[in-house]
Amino acid sequence: PVRLVFLYAEAVRLVDPDGLPDAVAPAARQFASECGAHAASLLACQSALEQLEIVPAADSPFTVGTLGQWFDALHELDAVRSI
Repeated sequence: PVRLVFLYAEAVRLVDPDGLPDAVAPAARQFASECGAHAASLLACQSALEQLEIVPAADSPFTVGTLGQWFDALHELDAVRSI
């Protein structure tokens, strides 16, 4: 099972589906919903969010985190996939 999703660089745009094109926004919402349904943690890179001037909504399923937190999580995971 997926335990952690870390969004980095342009991927942090998924944190704000309202800022995405209409054709993509529903898929971004569905992605977050599916991750939540499977109890996967959603972590978005703080630096990338700041660079793109994205502020997560108060009810966002994403947690703002750092590369350091992602690195720490690597020690607890069985496998890592990059997409």
